[in-house]
Amino acid sequence: MRIPDLSEACAAELASLCWPDGFRCPQCGHDHGWYCSTRRHYECARCSHQTSLTAGTLFHGSHVPLTKWFWALYWVGTDTGGISALRLSQLIDVQWRTADSM
Repeated sequence: MRIPDLSEACAAELASLCWPDGFRCPQCGHDHGWYCSTRRHYECARCSHQTSLTAGTLFHGSHVPLTKWFWALYWVGTDTGGISALRLSQLIDVQWRTADSM
């Protein structure tokens, strides 16, 4: 199964879950900032604090794309008998150790 590249859609969904009322700086609480697409982070307009979308989440520090994380969450959540790390690694095309740690 080929996983389509929906990374922007996954990022938008994660942003709406993290900040349901729009961006809010975790440092000072200011509600205005901008997204730097080249470095993939948000910067506060008041204090210039930079934060990533995955900061403070289980995705933080992971090199696995958000698309694969979302698919892994889907497969783990919908499989009634429990999914093995080997099967998950085959479904989302990652190494067994990566799937096991997910």
